Amino acid sequence: MALEFRVDEYIGILSEKKSTRIEVRRVSWNGDPPKLDIRSWFDDAKKPGKGIPLTDLEAALLRDILIRLDLPAPTVDYIELARARSAVQEVDK
Repeated sequence: MALEFRVDEYIGILSEKKSTRIEVRRVSWNGDPPKLDIRSWFDDAKKPGKGIPLTDLEAALLRDILIRLDLPAPTVDYIELARARSAVQEVDK
């Protein structure tokens, strides 16, 4: 059985190495309702790799856990780079 997916919303890039990106998207898998999806993507973001789909509740719980970790904020340079990448992705749609 072939895996079917539809990207409903592109949210952003977490990291990028060679031909692989870890991206956050809202994806519908096999016709199910879309979920927040954190996953590696290959071939110019067309082929999915390993990742995790999260319901809205799971995403909210993950957010709360991450907030409790009190992680340092990313640098301004990283934020600007992520915004630039997101803008390019929006244009490519």
